[in-house]
Amino acid sequence: MNRCGKTSTIFLVIISVLLLMLTGITLFYYNNESTLRKSLELKLSQTEAAKVKIDSELKEAKKQALVLEEKMKEADDRVNNLVDELDLQESVKEQMKSENATLKDALTKEGKEKEAIVGKLKEAQDKLTALETKFQASDKLRAELEQKINSMDSSSAAPEPSAPAPDAPPVVTPEKPDPDKTPPVTDKTSQSPSINLDKIVVTTGDPHQGRVVSINRENNFMIFNLGREHGIDSGMILSVYHAGQYVGDVKVARVERILSVADFLPPLTNRQISKDDPVVLKQ
Repeated sequence: MNRCGKTSTIFLVIISVLLLMLTGITLFYYNNESTLRKSLELKLSQTEAAKVKIDSELKEAKKQALVLEEKMKEADDRVNNLVDELDLQESVKEQMKSENATLKDALTKEGKEKEAIVGKLKEAQDKLTALETKFQASDKLRAELEQKINSMDSSSAAPEPSAPAPDAPPVVTPEKPDPDKTPPVTDKTSQSPSINLDKIVVTTGDPHQGRVVSINRENNFMIFNLGREHGIDSGMILSVYHAGQYVGDVKVARVERILSVADFLPPLTNRQISKDDPVVLKQ
């Protein structure tokens, strides 16, 4: 009986020790678990706080991202505008280059035309100088012809005719028409051998009929022996006859007292008439 009691006592002691150990272990794990739970709760609270902070930072980052996107859009628009402006400037630059080239060509062309005009002007001035020289020569010839005609008039008014120059033009005396009067012809047998008188042409009763005195074939005009005293005026049209045939008309360009200058009217040319051909005012 005592042996069973001792065994039971030992068994109870062992069980008590095991219970104590189990209790200690349980308390240890409980303390560790409490500490761990507290630590985890702390970490969880910290994590939640960090999450809240991260959420706020995320929201702020999203806002900044939106702002940056808007700025990026504005920057893109500015870049596109700048690219468009650059393209426009390039096109304007190309257009200006083209216009400059066109203007340069136009200036070159105008310069050449100007040089050509200057050359033509110089040529025209040379021609004008030559024409003035010819006109002065014509005036000199007209003055000589007037002087010869005046000398012929004074010679015909003298009692005895004097010897005119060999190339003196015929004289018209329409102031005193005489149908019965025939042109006097010099008789070389009754005159001195040293005197040769040309035939004096006397017109009929028509005061507007004359003769060709001179033909300037170089400048294409003629001189006839009718002037202001015979009723001739600038712009009048006269008919010219050659060998009894009508050949064409002339237009009076300049009128003197007893002489006039006329231009040939096409198709009449200076080759179709000769000196002393009749000239009649066209009706």
